[in-house]
Amino acid sequence: MCDLRLASTDSIDFLEQARRLQRGLRIAVLTAFSPSVEQRRRLKAIDAPVILKAADLGQRLTDFVSDAEPEPESTKDYDRISVRLEVTSPAYRSVFLSYGGPDESVARAVYDALLEKGLKVFFFPESAVPGQRLHRTMSEGIGAYDRVVLLCSRDSLGRPGVLNEIEQVLTKEAFEGGTELLIPVTLDDFVFGEWEPMRSDLARQVRSRVIADFRNATPRSGAFVAAINRILNALAR
Repeated sequence: MCDLRLASTDSIDFLEQARRLQRGLRIAVLTAFSPSVEQRRRLKAIDAPVILKAADLGQRLTDFVSDAEPEPESTKDYDRISVRLEVTSPAYRSVFLSYGGPDESVARAVYDALLEKGLKVFFFPESAVPGQRLHRTMSEGIGAYDRVVLLCSRDSLGRPGVLNEIEQVLTKEAFEGGTELLIPVTLDDFVFGEWEPMRSDLARQVRSRVIADFRNATPRSGAFVAAINRILNALAR
């Protein structure tokens, strides 16, 4: 059980990680604040009830504790398993990873590297809510995260979903008065010349930026670590 507003990290991020690490863990939020619609959606997805600090607090806590299943006799003699939850670092902006399916292995390596540094990262296989429409998932993700890291390759840049995500982040940039939110990362040479999308302005917008070079950066290699460090510099607050 934790408060809705933690001092050092986002409480719902904390609970989401707890749920991923221990599926059977009973979790709840104790708060005097009313969660937003988005916060309630995320809490519902991980089965975390909201207990308000109100007049019936005592009864709600009693109900929550009494609903717990008794500890099996076979486990009482063993030490409890402790896990370390990653704490989101306030030093970096949050990231939405945009990529095509064939580049998922590289995307996962980028996701793992950023997660190790304490960044809040949207990576579809780990972050998407089952049952939610894909278009809504991507739209809400781009709207909620500070920056979009775009993996550019022949495999990714031809995907309708990736093109749609580029359009959405460019629209968000315009709405925010020209803020630079898109960080392109190239995995091959395709983005620099051969890429000719139906909307030519998309290619022009991407090419007008400094593009991080991951062409020779094999995951976990020295070149990959150096490339990730350049991304971290771009994401620093």
